[in-house]
Amino acid sequence: MQEKKKRSPTTSGRTGHNALFPGFTRDTSISRRLCVLKEKRFIDSKGNIKRYRDYDEMKKIMFDDNLLSFIDDFTAKFFYEYLENCIHDKDCDVMSDTEGNAHSVRFKFGRQTRWIVRSKSWNSRAEVDFILRLDSLFAWLKCGSHATPGALGTWLVRKSWRENRLAFHTSPNDACCDYIYTHQVGMRVDTPGLNNFYEFSVDYDAASAFLGEHILQPTKTSIRYDAEPSGKYFTWFGKCVVTIKSELALGCFPVRLGSGLIVYPSLPGKYITYIWKEQYEECLIAGCKIICDGGYGWLESTFDTLSWCEDMYFLKLSAPEKYLEDWTKQIIVSAIGRYGMHGDFHSIVSRELATKDDMRLTRSDGTPTHYFIHKESNRHAIPMPHWNNYTGQRVALDTYKFALPFAERGTLVSTNCDSVLVFDVSVVPGTVRKYSIDSALCEVSTWRWELLHNVFIPAPRSINSEEKVRRPGVTRVKEFISE
Repeated sequence: MQEKKKRSPTTSGRTGHNALFPGFTRDTSISRRLCVLKEKRFIDSKGNIKRYRDYDEMKKIMFDDNLLSFIDDFTAKFFYEYLENCIHDKDCDVMSDTEGNAHSVRFKFGRQTRWIVRSKSWNSRAEVDFILRLDSLFAWLKCGSHATPGALGTWLVRKSWRENRLAFHTSPNDACCDYIYTHQVGMRVDTPGLNNFYEFSVDYDAASAFLGEHILQPTKTSIRYDAEPSGKYFTWFGKCVVTIKSELALGCFPVRLGSGLIVYPSLPGKYITYIWKEQYEECLIAGCKIICDGGYGWLESTFDTLSWCEDMYFLKLSAPEKYLEDWTKQIIVSAIGRYGMHGDFHSIVSRELATKDDMRLTRSDGTPTHYFIHKESNRHAIPMPHWNNYTGQRVALDTYKFALPFAERGTLVSTNCDSVLVFDVSVVPGTVRKYSIDSALCEVSTWRWELLHNVFIPAPRSINSEEKVRRPGVTRVKEFISE
């Protein structure tokens, strides 16, 4: 086994107001030959098979044939035996999530790199049909080969910035970024119909909701304020103490419980929350009393994201195949999600390279291994968490406004990100039917509807019906604690 050089700890590369939004970087897309990795063989999109006998030969083929390889799971028996080689190889990095689940492997030779990536990032199985479709996606977009939807989405953002000669935008300073990372919440989920069955339900969702709310963003310097924010701010994000005077039909602000669970309280009481200016205004409309307690504000806004949003909307509209449209949606959400990335990444390392802060990996039975989850920071990462979170919370606010009348009538079943499920079968005026011509050509943020039959809600974000089945979540014990 080759001895891997120990990497020294690095610090975040964020430099506050001197950090530039990465829109002017050169085009680094590269066309690689796509293939799936199976036991002792690579299979390309034409069905050609190239066999390997051992770890070194597998690496050699990847570099000689310029391969981008996809695998179903790194714990598959045929590859699991190679993970130890990868971890101890000085020219290889095993990238993982925070729990030590490997999601990609990067091989290096000089300035060249080759990747093996889980096909799960594309919501697909690693089969020949998958890479045939992926090849057609790259050909349709006239881009190089990209390992993940997020990587492709970021490339399209940079392409838009370059072609439209758009302005530079600063990243918030370290303190503001950390403040947002600490207190931000994910997308809105309500499940008043949990474990219930409905003979009929109407499912609404907003067309291209993320594009619609990504068009306008705060920009320039993030300014720390204490207590009440000034009215001069375009928007702000900060701590608020909200008092609900009388019971609400639907909670209008998020609260993070000690367990980490996010709830939207509706019962009278005093609550601590972290919200944007737009959410603050909605709380006032709901009749709540609010005391602000510090945060960060932005004086200016920008429409520079509009060009990319328009490009992605027309790409989605012109997709010649359903799978291309679905992948375009995934690319959009992933690209916006990348604005919120810390710049931190995790890898699996041997005991010799582990630092005192690294977490030891354990087997499924709880026994410790000789490997650790190592955290490093990308010194060149320029996070824009305010753009990511501002977009997400505006989508959540749109969902709240659409769902509120149903909650007041007692017909709300659930909300999930940009969708609302109700058992009131009278269709809302101004909405369009899904899978119709009007739906295909509707403007962004237009609400669309679909009638579902024999609906059961087994868990938050989940639905079983004749028309659709969605099971991304598992039932969690609901908590409610007034602060």
